[in-house]
Amino acid sequence: MIDRIKDLLQEVLTAKGLPADNLTVESNLFVDFGLDSLALLEFLVELEARLGITVDFESLEYDDLVSLTSLERALLRA
Repeated sequence: MIDRIKDLLQEVLTAKGLPADNLTVESNLFVDFGLDSLALLEFLVELEARLGITVDFESLEYDDLVSLTSLERALLRA
């Protein structure tokens, strides 16, 4: 699942004109890539559509969104 999440995030970052080349599963999405709350929301909505999952936005905490690894853990926990 993490590879699909990473590929999608690279697409979102590129579409926003943000750097996506050095994205790793442990990259800090906010610090390393300048992801803002709007881009994050768009990414999560697209993630729902492409993976056929439901993201419980109310249960997500900041730490769940910092890296792809933490996001995957949060999605699997839900």
